[in-house]
Amino acid sequence: MKQAYTNVCEAWKEKRIIEKEDGERRARWLDEICREIARETGSDADKVYKRMIQCALSKGVFKRLKSILKRERSALDYIEVPNETWYLDKNGDELYEFDNGIFVAHSSFEENLYEKYGSIKVPPKDVVVVEVEISDDVIHVQNPESIQQWTWTKVTKPEEMEDWLMRRNKRHLQQMYVEQSPPTTAEFEPFLAEHGTSSITDEILNGTLDLEDFDLSKEMKLFLKSLQQTPKEREMHIPGRMPREAFQEVMKIQNESTSSSPSALHYTLWKAIAEVDELAEIHSLWVSLPFMYGFICNRHKREIDCMLEKKPGERQIRIMRIIGLMEACWNAYLKWAYNKHVMPNAEKSGLSSNQWGGRRGRGAIACAMRKLMTWEYY
Repeated sequence: MKQAYTNVCEAWKEKRIIEKEDGERRARWLDEICREIARETGSDADKVYKRMIQCALSKGVFKRLKSILKRERSALDYIEVPNETWYLDKNGDELYEFDNGIFVAHSSFEENLYEKYGSIKVPPKDVVVVEVEISDDVIHVQNPESIQQWTWTKVTKPEEMEDWLMRRNKRHLQQMYVEQSPPTTAEFEPFLAEHGTSSITDEILNGTLDLEDFDLSKEMKLFLKSLQQTPKEREMHIPGRMPREAFQEVMKIQNESTSSSPSALHYTLWKAIAEVDELAEIHSLWVSLPFMYGFICNRHKREIDCMLEKKPGERQIRIMRIIGLMEACWNAYLKWAYNKHVMPNAEKSGLSSNQWGGRRGRGAIACAMRKLMTWEYY
């Protein structure tokens, strides 16, 4: 214990010295990087050094401009939730139901009659409050001529805001169970056994499972049959082990100011770890263990759900954005696996050219822009 205390004191003294000599040490470090780049590229070290200085100056100017133009960030001090439950969109002929933080849109099939089944959708601003009567099969709007505008309550207590956040996320993520989709039924349980890694799953992918032995609808049998892998798809795989170089690459390009971790481990730590080959090797193996052997670190099971403004100054829960913050090291593996293996394999398997979102050159915004240009110019 005495020796450990002595080592801590020595480390603390060394830290103080480093803080005092921060400028000189950083200058030496940049000079080493400069000369290393010059050796690798065959360039003049002085020219490389000037380019590095110019880049640093430009980055500093950009940061100052960004701090001026971008409004100050702060924690949410309130959100707004609607007081009513049912809203009618007369233009779109849709009925909206407010349910635990989200809105569910119900389609019309006859005058003033709407389907009980609904899908999650953000209502327009010009909806009106209505009263409804719900029967076994339909929802009946009793006062479609209503002109009553919706009203909102401001929630300011942190515990109430957190409660709304959790209720909204739970309702949003349980949409499939609310709709009683086939994967949530008892008939589908055998196919999801062992988290989708059972022998039945292998038989589905190989096309050897006799679906007539299961009590499923014709549509579900056709769906499961369509999951049979082609010979080309069987050759594709996602490696469980993340290479050290991949871990270092992901951390190197990550913005250091990004919010990162439920355990308060900042990206600065991970970027520093990635610079040391031995430490990067250990952590790349650590985040790969769940995909190699099936067990996971408890720290990686936690995330922080955050509620953000999608539009500055608008705090209505209908247009708030929900994101989840995972551990930075765990997220590094997911980024690498998705970008380097999952999506390339998906592209090779023959994705439709009309499938947009999450694809290189086919983002959701690009799809919306393409649709807009098609309608406006053709």
